[in-house]
Formats: sequence, structure tokens, C-alpha cells
Amino acid sequence: MYVRGLSLLLVPLALPGQVIPIAVHGPLTVVSVQLNGQGPFRMIIDTGASSCSIAPRVASLLRLSGEYRVLDVTPNGKRLTPGIRSVEVELGTRVAQNVAFLLQESRGLTGAGVEVDGVLGQSLLSRFDYLLDYKSGQLVLDSPEQRSAGTPGKQIQFARVSGRMLLTAMNPAEGSMRLILDSAASNLFLWRGGDYQARGMTASLIAMNGRRAVNLIRMPLLVVGDQALQRLDVVVAPSQDEGREEDGLLPAGLFRSIYVSNSETYVKLRQ
Repeated sequence: MYVRGLSLLLVPLALPGQVIPIAVHGPLTVVSVQLNGQGPFRMIIDTGASSCSIAPRVASLLRLSGEYRVLDVTPNGKRLTPGIRSVEVELGTRVAQNVAFLLQESRGLTGAGVEVDGVLGQSLLSRFDYLLDYKSGQLVLDSPEQRSAGTPGKQIQFARVSGRMLLTAMNPAEGSMRLILDSAASNLFLWRGGDYQARGMTASLIAMNGRRAVNLIRMPLLVVGDQALQRLDVVVAPSQDEGREEDGLLPAGLFRSIYVSNSETYVKLRQ
């Protein structure tokens, strides 16, 4: 059969994004997941963590035990931490197999009033393109066909450091700096030399492995891609690692939403 004037356009069918509700507690976002078919478990979304982690009580419930040990590095110091090579994680209808987890308590977060079972880090997050929307309280896992369609903002390329996203930022007073995009950080965090003396306020830095006293300074302006951040309270702490590739941490919570394209190594930030 022949029909005059009819043209047929064939396009691939895009899978809908998986929308998952999140609870926002200050700078922290918490999502419910299933682990090895059990749960739900409350997990912090932490783009600044190389690995996922669960509390030992959760590992005991799942009948999991440490298979190896790694040197875990946080702003509060270093420690040897046991790890598990293969855990199944269900986020909504999405299932990720063979996800590595560390076993560690979240006593620092508990002291801050946030009760969670663990952390979802880059050993899981890097497998997806996703939108983390603080204002709407949603995590949206996109199909590759959707990517950044409908997401405003400039594409900001990132490099990977231990699986984490390293962005270039600009402070007019100091020039270029390299910052890890961290969805579990409350403040902009900068490593300084061991003899650096900050003139300003002091604060308590809370991490998975406890608290630490730090100094606070005020930064008038920080530019990241097309985003200008003004009058930031910045945590500064001495660094004992001269080979460190990053200059500090950039809190994802400074933005209304972040879109992460792991497939094309860029982010979009929106205030």
C-alpha cells in the first residue's frame, strides 16, 4: 500500500526516569533502599564518598562480614576499615549488583540527630546519570536517552579522583582551586598547609567517624561554572597529605539541585 505525503519518523523509546523520594536534613539527603532483598534501610546520599558503607548492625542482619580492609580517609583522619565486595542494592525499581560496601558506624551523624543505616557513595552512584533535587525532595535516576533534557544550566566537566567528582572553581582572591562535589558536606571545606593559621570563628566538623574542632573563615565569592556563590562560611583544616589532588570539598547543598552525567562526565548546578 502506498500513501502519498505520509512520512514516518522512527525514534528510540526513552525509558522514564526513576523518581525516588528523599528526606532532606539540612545539607544531608536520605533515601530508603533494599539491600540483598531486605529493608528498607535509610542511607545518606554522599557524592563525596568513594565507597558505600553500612553500619555493622546492618551487616550482621544481612549476615555479611568483612572480606578485606582498606585505609579510609576522611576530614577527621585515617583508619583501617573492613569491606564487603558484593551487595545488591535496590533503588526504586533499579537494581545494582556487586556493589562494594565498607563497615563503619555513623556515630558522628547520630550525635547530630540523624539516624541512618549507612551511606551510598560513588561505588553505586557512579553507575547512574541522576538529578538530586533538594527543593522537590527527589532523586531521579535517568535513562541514557534522557540525560540532561529539561535540566537548565551549564555543563561543567569533572575529573575523577578515587571515583569522586573533581570540579574546578575560582576564588578571585586566590585563583583556581579543585573541589570535590560533596552532597554530605555542610560547608565549603578547604585543606590548608600545616602552618596555616585561620583568623575567624571555630566550629565542630561532624563526620561518620566523629567530631573535630576546625576554624571558619568567610569567603566573599566563589565561582563554579556559571554559578556565583557569595559570602560563604568556609571550614579550613591543615592537610598532612602533600600528594592530595583536591583543595577541598564543595557542598552540593549550596545548590537547589545538581544533575550528574556520569556517562559524559559533567554536572549541572542550579541555585
